Amino acid sequence: MPTRANALAATLVLIALGCSSEPEPEEPDLANLEGIYEVERWTLNPETCTDEGDPHPEARDYLFFKSTRFFFEEVLLGAPCDDVDACRADAEEISLFGSALGTYYEDPEEPDTGWPSMHSMAYSITHDSCGGSVTHFYLTEPAQGEIRIDKSVTEVTFPLEGDEGCTTDQAERVAQDMPCSRGEVIHAEKIAEL
Repeated sequence: MPTRANALAATLVLIALGCSSEPEPEEPDLANLEGIYEVERWTLNPETCTDEGDPHPEARDYLFFKSTRFFFEEVLLGAPCDDVDACRADAEEISLFGSALGTYYEDPEEPDTGWPSMHSMAYSITHDSCGGSVTHFYLTEPAQGEIRIDKSVTEVTFPLEGDEGCTTDQAERVAQDMPCSRGEVIHAEKIAEL
């Protein structure tokens, strides 16, 4: 018949087996990326997205990301800025439509690989033709306090179809079969909280 001492010893063994000397790695949390970043490198390749290009001629020195909620979902919005004070002021005003560096949502399917974002636009060129672009962003955190943004832009033209005019759905369909028109890569380090 087991004694209390044996039961206690067995319990301690089970607890010890369940404990690990190394903590479980934390899954990246989108809200932890909120803050002000100093740009270390911002490149532009005007011909392809497969290789980083030369320094972007219109690169900004700073950018920020702000975490907010949109229809009960956490969302991260970002934009470039001129200095720390300007970043804080711009962050107060940013909206989903002013997020020049993408709009990122938590993705439970791929929690530890990064965050994708897409923006598309379409417009009329002539009475029977349309133009547009599809921009894909991919935000990753290579190390604590560092971010990388890969941006690819695909420019498209397509014939006007039906009575709906030029739509982003059409632009996105056409872009699937087109090569990327240009790419940007941003490397930045977090220097301050908002």
